[in-house]
Amino acid sequence: MNALLDSAADGILILSADHKVERCNPAAARMIGIEGKQAIGKPHGDIVRWATPPQGLTLEQAEAGAGR
Repeated sequence: MNALLDSAADGILILSADHKVERCNPAAARMIGIEGKQAIGKPHGDIVRWATPPQGLTLEQAEAGAGR
């Protein structure tokens, strides 16, 4: 699985149930401008910064099943 994640061209973050980064592949690290190791253990909201706030549900709302 590590080889697959490391070779993917898409940025991939794997989050724990409490939205902390457990895995950050090299493409995601390039996109956010840090080394992947620096992202580990940090909350998703501290790592992903939107240039334009996204439309629709937040991560927490989607996870809770809002909008069903």
